Amino acid sequence: LEKLAQAVKKGRIKIKTVKNHGQDDSNLDYVSKKGLGSFLKIAKGCKYKNQPRDTGYLALHLITDEIQDGYNAEIQIMGLDVARFKKLEDLCYKCNTNKQVPAKYREIEQRFKKIQGDEDLKKDFYEYTKRSYARQRSQSRRKGEPEFLPIPKDLKIPKDLDFNRVMGLKRKIDLK
Repeated sequence: LEKLAQAVKKGRIKIKTVKNHGQDDSNLDYVSKKGLGSFLKIAKGCKYKNQPRDTGYLALHLITDEIQDGYNAEIQIMGLDVARFKKLEDLCYKCNTNKQVPAKYREIEQRFKKIQGDEDLKKDFYEYTKRSYARQRSQSRRKGEPEFLPIPKDLKIPKDLDFNRVMGLKRKIDLK
């Protein structure tokens, strides 16, 4: 963020909006409140939105004003393990909310049919997702394939929706 602040100071980029997708635990933040406040002062006139998501997604998004040839850009700040988990969670989110999913993932999509229409199950799954983001954010950086949080015992979620199982099936599908 300090390097981006320098680019803003030098007029190389102009930040239009900052969206903070965080959770209640400030230990999971990518930038301290003080650091974020300093950045917002440097990026004069930008809008700030504190936007926690139901899923617990963790990232800081910086949306630029026009950068070159009329284009805007979005810079997302997140940890590597969170980025890896986000790829899987995006697929699960699409399956869970009837968004368009590539045909090859129909088997994964079918697993999420049991959540649709069951508000208690959906609530538990979002809690599982939120805890999973927090775990990915708080663990030391890992090399190789990530291991995700198993379904906590206090949540009533079918075992085939465990992120590790879903990732295993996704890998198998992607190898075909």
